Amino acid sequence: MTEQPKVSNRTKYSYAMSGIGRDMMYALYSTYLLVFFTDALGLPDWQLVAVGTIIAIARIWDAINDPIMGVIIDNTKTRFGKFKPWILIGALSSAAVFFLLFQDLNLTGTAFVVVFAVLYILSGMTFTMNDISYWSMYPSLTADP
Repeated sequence: MTEQPKVSNRTKYSYAMSGIGRDMMYALYSTYLLVFFTDALGLPDWQLVAVGTIIAIARIWDAINDPIMGVIIDNTKTRFGKFKPWILIGALSSAAVFFLLFQDLNLTGTAFVVVFAVLYILSGMTFTMNDISYWSMYPSLTADP
């Protein structure tokens, strides 16, 4: 029986630390976005209802696109591996969309709702790129439990 190489402490700590920023961003986004819309932007009730509906629809779409992203990641072949490119692309694009979601773009009415829908669904998809590849990498770090 050949012994599997152990995962280095550097790899363990790097993997653990890389999730902190991503999860901090997601926590801020998931807890503060609606507060931003109500308190900072002062959206009227009908727009808040539209925002809530978009969030619900986006969660359903997220449940559908997660396995699709898993297949895309699994079929990725680069010199950096199949996970790292998606982690990087997902992190950078998530940061950009996250920034845009918390901007007052001076849009009102239907224009605000449409732009929010695009940005919110895009934010879910960019986070999926990062999140699915991040958690898919975990079991491949070692064959030694």
